[in-house]
Amino acid sequence: MTFHWQGLQMVGEQSSRSPDHRVQYLYSEGGREPLARVDIDRDSQQTFWYHTDLNGLPERLT
Repeated sequence: MTFHWQGLQMVGEQSSRSPDHRVQYLYSEGGREPLARVDIDRDSQQTFWYHTDLNGLPERLT
């Protein structure tokens, strides 16, 4: 597994076992609060949205 970082934020990951699949993480502008996770395959992509508490910590993913 390879993790991709931009400063202190993990912005993506990719497995060497399935190079056609990767995950991208999106954050609020200028913050550390996660907004979405995007699963990307060769032919498709699916977006999952984070729902956070008042402190910005993820509570669920839809």
